[in-house]
Amino acid sequence: MAKLTKAQRKGLTRLINSLKAADIMFEMASKEENAEDMTRWRFEGYRIMVEFADTYGIELPYLKEAREHLANEA
Repeated sequence: MAKLTKAQRKGLTRLINSLKAADIMFEMASKEENAEDMTRWRFEGYRIMVEFADTYGIELPYLKEAREHLANEA
């Protein structure tokens, strides 16, 4: 098994926490029926998924969808 450096561990932890926060914020916006915030937090989650893949080679579920949505927004 490969060992991560301290910087890599911190980066990975930041991404995990950011993805969880984006999911929580999406759920809160969903309960409030706030479509604008739902969209914003969904795209933040997509951005983080892509960063996981590009930085660490970790392909999370919906990575293809995330790339497609981000490409359409650009």
